[in-house]
Amino acid sequence: MKKTAYIWLLLISFAFVACGGGGVKGKLVGSWEAESIDGKTPKQKSTMEFRKDGSFVQSAGSTSRGGKWEVSKDDKSVTIIPEKDKTETLVIVRLEGSEFVAKDGERPGEIKFRKR
Repeated sequence: MKKTAYIWLLLISFAFVACGGGGVKGKLVGSWEAESIDGKTPKQKSTMEFRKDGSFVQSAGSTSRGGKWEVSKDDKSVTIIPEKDKTETLVIVRLEGSEFVAKDGERPGEIKFRKR
């Protein structure tokens, strides 16, 4: 009986991980809209879409860019690797439900995103 319970627990765990589970990467996948940058409302609509395959699309107004993204091993930051620009690292301040707050090493404040 115990062996069957362990097998079910193992199968459920594999299914949870395969679906993106509760890890940081699984929580980030989706489309996010910037609500505030350095405490101010953005002048133009700014979005970031993290795709399950590790690619991203970022847009601000009429401009956009794409590339790859990855979560650090300690789940504390996200590295954005654009196709043409320099690599950026966003330190995760908070990632709960539909709210993602990050600190960009090149900015004094934070960027607050809301899941769309």
